[in-house]
Amino acid sequence: MCAGDDKNCPEFELHHRQFKKTLDRERRSFLRSSFAAAGGAAAMTAGGISLVTPKMAAAAEKHQPAQRGYHHLPANADTVHWGYFSKSLKPRVEISSGDFVTIEALTHHANDDAERMVKGDPGVESVYLWTKEKKGVNRRGAGPMDASLFGRGAGEGLGVHICTG
Repeated sequence: MCAGDDKNCPEFELHHRQFKKTLDRERRSFLRSSFAAAGGAAAMTAGGISLVTPKMAAAAEKHQPAQRGYHHLPANADTVHWGYFSKSLKPRVEISSGDFVTIEALTHHANDDAERMVKGDPGVESVYLWTKEKKGVNRRGAGPMDASLFGRGAGEGLGVHICTG
């Protein structure tokens, strides 16, 4: 039997309808449990409408951690890398399933208007620090560390995006 994906199957139409029916049922079940787990049931009940039965809410609650963690990952010279991805980078925060995380992000264009987007924010200033003596973020880009291509220093600036974490 095909799974509703083989148009050469003599019973394709029947199998496809059964597949969509199962998929719809699973999707609705997932949405209901996600809604309850996120506290949507309480919010809707406060407004006088409830889409989730008490039994469904209790079942969703069982799958939630007893204590949720709240994490904040600021964007600064210690928590960002600039212009590359690498599996050798150590994570800046580790979380448990169900935890909430606020991650600050920076645009690589912030220094286009340093007066409004960089100055006065110590985290951003630490990232954009780049003097003859020191760089706030040493490696910018995925280029070679020996500065052989452009002679600009570690990473050569070949990548542009600032990644937090």
